This record gives sequence, C-alpha cells and structure tokens, in this order.
Amino acid sequence: MKRLNCDRLGVHQWFTALILAVGLILCILPLFPPSQGDEVTYPKDYTHRPLLEFFTSLSCAPCMDNAHPAVHQVLDDADDIDGEPFEMVVFHQNIPGSDDLTTTESTERYAHYKDDIREGVPNMLFDGGYNELYPNDAAEIWGEIDASGGRDVALATLWVRFEFVEDSVKYELKANNVGTSSISGSVYLFVIENGVWAYSSHLDKNVSSDHVFRGYAMEDKRQTIEENGWFNTSGSWEIDQDATVPINPDNLSVVAALFDTSDHDVRPPPNGEYVNLLTFRCIQSATPETTEYDGGFPETPSKITFSSLTHSPEKPTPSDSVTVTAAIQSEYDLVSVSLHYSVDGSSSDIDMTLSGTDYTADIGPFSDGEEIKYEVAAEDGMGVIIYSEELSFMVEEEPGDDDDDDDEPDGSLKISDVSVVPEEPDAGSSIKVSAVIESDHDISKVTVHYWIEGESPESRSMSKKSGGRYEATLGRFEEGSTLYYNITASDEDGNRRSTNEYTVSIQVEAEPEPAEETPGFLFAELFIVIMGIVLLLVWKRR
Repeated sequence: MKRLNCDRLGVHQWFTALILAVGLILCILPLFPPSQGDEVTYPKDYTHRPLLEFFTSLSCAPCMDNAHPAVHQVLDDADDIDGEPFEMVVFHQNIPGSDDLTTTESTERYAHYKDDIREGVPNMLFDGGYNELYPNDAAEIWGEIDASGGRDVALATLWVRFEFVEDSVKYELKANNVGTSSISGSVYLFVIENGVWAYSSHLDKNVSSDHVFRGYAMEDKRQTIEENGWFNTSGSWEIDQDATVPINPDNLSVVAALFDTSDHDVRPPPNGEYVNLLTFRCIQSATPETTEYDGGFPETPSKITFSSLTHSPEKPTPSDSVTVTAAIQSEYDLVSVSLHYSVDGSSSDIDMTLSGTDYTADIGPFSDGEEIKYEVAAEDGMGVIIYSEELSFMVEEEPGDDDDDDDEPDGSLKISDVSVVPEEPDAGSSIKVSAVIESDHDISKVTVHYWIEGESPESRSMSKKSGGRYEATLGRFEEGSTLYYNITASDEDGNRRSTNEYTVSIQVEAEPEPAEETPGFLFAELFIVIMGIVLLLVWKRR
C-alpha cells in the first residue's frame, strides 16, 4: 500500500511540474514574438522564382492542339504548390494567321529574342533565354522550370502591388539586393489579364486565355542596385480603351521581373540545345500574390520624398535649353541625384547638382515637335533609390510676330472650391478630389498631383462633371500618413494655373483597449499557475 501511495504522490509531483511549466511557457511567449524580415525562401527550394515567357498564337495548330493543353496542365500543377513556384507571361503573335490578342508590344517582345532562338510558335523561354523549349509536354516544361529555379543567380527579393484608380493601374515596386555584390538591374513590369475570350481561327471558336500580356507598365528600367541596396519605383499604366479585345480591369494583374544585365547563363547540353547568348537573364519575378506570401510589402530602411519636380521654360522652343528642378527631402544625405530623360525612345542620363536647396540639371535644346519624357532618381547613404513620377513636355516653335494679340493668354482661367471627400478618410477609403475650373476658353487639361511623404509623386487626370467641376479618385493610403496634393489646369488659349499645396490626414483606426482583448488569455495563464501551486501544497501536506 505504501508503495502504491508513493506512486500516487509521484504522479502528483510530475503533474504539478507539468502544469507549472505550461503556465510559465504561456507567460513568457508574448516576450518572444515571431521574427520579422527573415530571408525569403522559395517553393521547391528554388534560388528564385523563374520567369516563363510563352509565345503563341490562337491561329497556330501546334499551339492550340499541343502547347496550350500542356501549359494549362503546368498551371494546374502549380496551383497545388504554395507560394507560386514561377511566373508566366503569354505573348500572342500573328503567326501564321491573325490573333486578336497580338499587340505591337507583344510582337516587339518576340523580336527582342528572335535573333538567337528558333523562329516560330509555340515557343517558351525560361528566365529570359536560359533555355527555350517547344512546350508540348508538361513534364518537359517542369524539367526546364526546375533547371531554371535551381541555377545560381544574384540574390534579390522583389515585391509589387497595385490598385485600380479610374481607368489606370497604379503600381509600386521594390527590390532589395540581398547578395554580396552589386546587381546591374533591368526592371520590367508586365500587365497581364486572365480569362480573356478571343477567337481562334484554328479551332473556329472563342477560347479563354490566361496570363495574356496587355502591355508594359515598366520596360527595361536600368538601375544598379548595390549590395544591401534598395530600389523603389512607382507609376501608373493607362488601360487601353481601344484594344481589339476589350480589357476587363477586374481580371488584370501584374508580373514584376528583375533581370541581371551581366548574367548570360545558358542551360548546358543535352537539354540546352537552344540558347540565347545575346539577352540577359531574369533573376527574380513577383506578383501581388507572391508579395503577400513573402511577408507583405516592406518598408525601406529610409525615406526619400520628391515634393516638387518642374522644368523651365514651361513651353520650350527649339532654341531653348531646359532646366529641370527637383525639390527632395531625405532622412539621410543623398549620395546621388540623376535625371533620366528620353527623346523619341532614345534615353540619356545626367547627374543633377545641388543649387541652394534644390537639385537642377540642364538639357537640350531639342528639335521642333519632339516630346521629352523625364524622371529623377535619388539615392541616399542607406542604399535606397527612389524614382520620381515621369513628366513630359513638347518642344514647339514660337508663334510668329504676325500672330494676332488675341492669341496671347488672357488670364481668364480660374481654379476654385477645391475639396476632398471624405474629409477625414481612413486607410480603407478612396479619396475623391474635386475643384471647379472656369475659363473663357475650352479647358484642355486638369491634373491632380499627389504624394505621400517618403514615396514618389503621382499624377492623375481629372474628369469633367457637371457645373464646371472636375474630379479624380485617388487610391487608398496607409493609416497615419499625410497626403499632399495640388491641382493644375490649362485651357486652349494657353492659360495655365496651379493651386497651393493641400494636405489630407489619413485617420488612424482606434485600437481596442488592451483590457478588452487580453483578460481572458491572462486569466487562463493565472489560473494554471494558481492550480499548480494548490496541487503542490496539497502534495506537500500529504
């Protein structure tokens, strides 16, 4: 009996110890939250997410009969793998016949590769030319995906997000070099659409296509990203209202791709029979879905803000040089500020110099009728690079001396009654900006320019409503942030007006009182500890 009593006391002792241990663990767990910012890992132990570029045609028999079923099987397989193991963009071609999903840009993408690959469709390129494949077998496609995903690349993480604002896609993209050397980067942002119905002349019926390339939101933006450096850019893509097959905004998404211009890696034989040595390789791809899977859109280690970007003269002639001026605020000293501009597709870069509190650069003169697009890139000592919005101007000859004085602007343009709805928006609210624009002449353009501190400015055209009021809807913004905006308007007589800068505070949602959300959990912990102490006392008394 005594032996049995000792056994019973032993059970009490171990049970009491267990209760106390559980209570102690529950008490200290809140002191050790899950770590943040861990290195991103990729499905199937890949070094990165490969990019697949599929060239096809709805008029092509081998494409419709063989390649499309194989590709659909691969996409179905990928749906069962968490984290999206690869990304795909489908470029339609008018080969051998017409395909209504073909665009000028989709054919230009094919031309980008065609000098060093097998001609014709179907064809699939992996990571920008690491290998190519006649994609008629799902297993063979997976073999090339695995080979691409397992190759050594410069290590970088890529994030992208977007939202719809009226008839455009507003996007933001970030890249972080997590490797041990600089990356000579080329960044693309492909706009794709799923569930696009179009006519197949081969099948003589309408078919649904996914991952269809609809245009570039960003094309070959060159930027060197230093070790541990960050690249941050944003902008918008206007939805083509005249597309042969209408674009459904609800089915749009974006695929971001970071290429390394120094990477010309190729798939070794026997599988690497067809290789492209002229182009450079993709080292990372991303979508909004992978961004969430990888931990969400990150904060950069520092903030850079463009508060204004202008050029002078505002309407240059062929005899004028143009001064671009940028006002930039940064938490850390800027190590470089450069102006990137293009004329008829030909791009140039020039360093900007600090003049007082602003950065300036002179460009031009340019020829009559040329359109110049420009943007500014600023880099701080933390390795963060941020791009401004892209602006543009036209170069035109001055009116002749014999022009009537009536052709001069008469100053009748006015902007009034500027307002936002809601006046105190929260993070879940879209913001409608409006103003009344009046002039004795037809209004030619009304634009709202807006920015959040630490992010690049954006511009959005305002639409005319009744009573001379113009409106634009801006996207949702993070709680606690401050939205800055101003409005510019111009009319057919050459008048141009700008408002002062306005601000809107994005409200912070009130957090629940701590006492309302934690007492149950704390009481459970306390109860377990007390019960453990009681059982220990009972055991000692015995």
